[in-house]
Order: sequence, then C-alpha cells, then structure tokens
Amino acid sequence: MEIRRDSINWHVKRNDLKEETAYYRYLDKQYQERKNRWLFE
Repeated sequence: MEIRRDSINWHVKRNDLKEETAYYRYLDKQYQERKNRWLFE
C-alpha cells in the first residue's frame, strides 16, 4: 500500500495503517511458520 503524504486521503490512510500493519505482520508470521515447517519436514 502506497501512502502519499500530500494526498487528501492521508489522514484516512493513516488511520488504516495500524490495521494494515497488523494484518501484514500476521501474514508474514504465518509465512515464516509455514517456511519453517517445510524446512524441517
């Protein structure tokens, strides 16, 4: 997701950013766990 500070939607996007970050962190965690599972199987 691209964030442009000069855009009108900046404040709206900034509010969404916390949820976005948490979501992507969750996906990354799942990916890491899956990758580890593949390596050790």
